[in-house]
Amino acid sequence: MVTTMGSARCLVAGLAIAGIVGASDASAQATRVDSAKVPASRGLAPVVVTAQRQEQDIQHAPVSISVLSGKDIRDAGMTRPQDLTFAVPGLQIGELNGGAAMLYMRGVGNVAAASFQDPTVTFNYDGVYLARPTAASGLFYDLERVEVLKGPQGTLYGRNATGGAINILPRRPMLKTVAGEVAAAYGQYDNQNVEGWFNAPLGDRAAVRVAGQRLGHSAYMKDGTDDRNDWAARAALRFDSQSISLRVGADYYEQHGHGAGATPLALGADARVGVGSPEGGAYYQSQRVTIAGRNWTPTPAMQRSNNQHWGANATIEWRTAAGALTLVPASRTSDIDGTNTAVGNLYLFKEHSRQTSLETRLASNPYARIHTLIGAFYFDEDIDLYTRPYNQFNVSFQHPLMGVTSLAPFGRVTLDVTKTLRATAGARYTHENKDFRGTLESFNRNCLPIPAASCPNAQPFPADIATAPLTFPSGSLTATPVANPADGTLTTGSRTIANEKATFSRTTWRAGLEYDLAAQVFLYGGYETGFKSGGFFFSNDSEIYQPEQVGAFTLGLKTHLLDYRLLANIELFDWRYTDQQVGRVAFDSRGLTSLRTDNIGQATIRGAESNLEYALGANTLLSANAQYLHAVYDSYSYVNFGPPTSGCDKAPAPSPNSFLVNCSGKRAPYAPEWTVAGEASQTFPLASGARLVAATRAHYQSRTLMGLDFIEQQQQDAYVTVDGSLTFTTAEDRYTVALFGQNVTDKAVVSNAFVVPFSTFAVGVLRPPRTLGVRVSARF
Repeated sequence: MVTTMGSARCLVAGLAIAGIVGASDASAQATRVDSAKVPASRGLAPVVVTAQRQEQDIQHAPVSISVLSGKDIRDAGMTRPQDLTFAVPGLQIGELNGGAAMLYMRGVGNVAAASFQDPTVTFNYDGVYLARPTAASGLFYDLERVEVLKGPQGTLYGRNATGGAINILPRRPMLKTVAGEVAAAYGQYDNQNVEGWFNAPLGDRAAVRVAGQRLGHSAYMKDGTDDRNDWAARAALRFDSQSISLRVGADYYEQHGHGAGATPLALGADARVGVGSPEGGAYYQSQRVTIAGRNWTPTPAMQRSNNQHWGANATIEWRTAAGALTLVPASRTSDIDGTNTAVGNLYLFKEHSRQTSLETRLASNPYARIHTLIGAFYFDEDIDLYTRPYNQFNVSFQHPLMGVTSLAPFGRVTLDVTKTLRATAGARYTHENKDFRGTLESFNRNCLPIPAASCPNAQPFPADIATAPLTFPSGSLTATPVANPADGTLTTGSRTIANEKATFSRTTWRAGLEYDLAAQVFLYGGYETGFKSGGFFFSNDSEIYQPEQVGAFTLGLKTHLLDYRLLANIELFDWRYTDQQVGRVAFDSRGLTSLRTDNIGQATIRGAESNLEYALGANTLLSANAQYLHAVYDSYSYVNFGPPTSGCDKAPAPSPNSFLVNCSGKRAPYAPEWTVAGEASQTFPLASGARLVAATRAHYQSRTLMGLDFIEQQQQDAYVTVDGSLTFTTAEDRYTVALFGQNVTDKAVVSNAFVVPFSTFAVGVLRPPRTLGVRVSARF
């Protein structure tokens, strides 16, 4: 196991020499044809991206970006956002209750366990901003490519793209073409992936495309969790005329099964016992509940998921004398209903969310030396949320209603200073109105005094509790307490009622330079800012948290040499992350338990990323990428009511029974010092145009903190995962048969870890185990 910086450098060099490549490289194959079809003299086919709202070769895009083609995604077996972690350096994606993706980019991110918080790295599907990251799992099929932009996108993307943006781009309908494909894969754990698409013309100017996917596998955890039972479908219509292009799309996704599970990390991640298994229950019975004077009881097996997501969007492009005018109207809705244990407790979660958005952009026709882009973005969202976190001796009933209206005009101008030097400036003004109303009632069954007393016979609240166990006198925020002399406990209750509104506004901007050192050498540099607005949480103290922001310097060099057979890129970055929004379960000053959000200090994030891709011949592709990351908190402190479970410095605070927690100087979570990924593929031409392709992929990550409490149990040791495949394809890609292996060394990897509320131990959500299988497909 590689654990030192020097060893990591050796591994980087070794991978580069061996040619093990990361499919997520900034020069990855987004729109390339297969290497076997590219003449040796041509080398690597160019990659075209639209991340900057225009088509451009990725080697001349002045941004830090990783790209995966639809073929890359299928070959690597990626079926959900979490799988991108192994392909994109700097990106860490975990899984939370309700199927939500938890995103961090180079240490910038947040847990966003509920919709009290917005994500910090955003998803965009077919040009539409997704406010809730829950639905993205149902979008990974029939894709053109996925673009991952690293760093704040404060001008062209704006809302909440503090750490970056992930663009999921489906394949578009093809004119004058009748075609289709059906593919099926089967592997260990009863893994099933059946998907297909069909494209048909409607005359010469229009076409329709439909696609669908069915995904399923049995439980990865012994308690029945981490299974999957999903299906998704979408349809798109395209119409082109001389001056107008129109695309209309609709998608639907259903998510079932037991949802994400977690396992007590003290038992070892390899066992995958799950908190609801007999082994997990026995461990819980050995651990103390900090407020109850006794140990936990086993967690009931009540996990389930029943989620639906659907959306509709359109893209209208009108080519006028002034330039290209683009309109992107969209509407999305999600209904989430489940009870999960991803954070170690039973967490009932019901949410109905609806979002409406409209973006308009006008890109000027190119003038002699100046190019402009102006636009505006409107967004409106309503959320009706009901949650019931159940911690056996603590239970709360939370029903917030939340809304936001956001308006953001933006613009960017690029000036050709000379034939080889260009300067870019851009700005975006975001104005958001947010409201937050509703109630929270929290109940504790305490053994007093905490934590010295012992109440071995204390009885937990019923796991299926649906009504308040205590009565609140009229007009009171404190319930009438009930003492139980038989077991020595006192049951208390507290309530808070929220009715808040707030406005958050900020101007973000970008300035950059681009210079063509030679026809094959591109140098770029710039500074960009990003901001995420504040929000609310339930508390009897303060209910509002403030915006967070990132400022990022970037200097990059992109080269394509040897007649486009060799791509070699390097990027240096230096970020400042201020007022990060961090959520945690905590008491307020009146004993109310809630998920509160604090703004904590500042972090310095700097490092380097290098990418290398080499077409050794017409049939051999080698490449490697590596990222070094320094991410340390310059300041990070908060006040906690009651003794916290934290690996940071703790000292009594002035308020009664409160502690000042200071994590300054600590390395940021979800920010590995070294990440190395790679792939090697070899194509063997066969008779009649058929071919056999052997490929292997590897991912290395140094020791990483996978939780926000800085305790040893949340540390994921350095690890290496390896994937591989052997694919036979007939002439013209008509039929394909592939044998594949994912995580062939069966490494148990923690994706995110939490300290169970009112305890001193951690549980972890794990990435998938080894899966060996076969995939077949047929095109027509």
